Amino acid sequence: MDKRVVKEGDPQRNDCIQEQLQRLLPMMKNGIESLGIASIDPIPFDGLPFEYKAGQTQLTFTLKKGRCTGFGDTQIKKVRSQITDDEWKFHIDVLVPRVYIEAKYRGHGIINAMSLGSKGDFNVTATGLSGTMKIRAKKENIDGEDYIRVNHIELVPKVKTLRTYIEGLVPDPELNRIALEFVNEYIAQNRNDLLRETKRFFDPLLTPVANSITLRIPARNLLL
Repeated sequence: MDKRVVKEGDPQRNDCIQEQLQRLLPMMKNGIESLGIASIDPIPFDGLPFEYKAGQTQLTFTLKKGRCTGFGDTQIKKVRSQITDDEWKFHIDVLVPRVYIEAKYRGHGIINAMSLGSKGDFNVTATGLSGTMKIRAKKENIDGEDYIRVNHIELVPKVKTLRTYIEGLVPDPELNRIALEFVNEYIAQNRNDLLRETKRFFDPLLTPVANSITLRIPARNLLL
């Protein structure tokens, strides 16, 4: 792959990183078999938590045997970086046109005195997801070559729309449909508050994906 090479002290470093990430994403979407890099779209996951408490609303559940589709179409809008011997920090502004998450769920919740949930199928569709990925990483030498090990990724997104389907909120299917409309109305009114709690979800979802790439491609070829 032809690429622009930049040194750590280059004043155009952030523009170079943005360019490299945007060039890599289409290849990451389908994976790179020769490097042993699996596809990043969809991203499989199992056992990711979500918890939200505010006023008369309490939601606690775990998503199992799921997958997240859409991050392969991520657009890199801006990059800020700080690189020292101790830590590499990246703030990356992203836009993802559409994210779809499907899984099995187990949990419970209360919204305005309505008791909800047990277990079943779950999905959520978000459009226009945007935010800043705050990445904390460290250079790691493996067999004489420098790689990047990502320790944490924090993402607190905003979205244009957010809609969910949850099976088994209540036992009766027709009542479940009514309860689901109520839940989606609540989500529409409070989506940004709810999304602030998703950082516990996105860190364990995205950090292993990042390391599956950065620990296989040397730092000198990946970013710098």
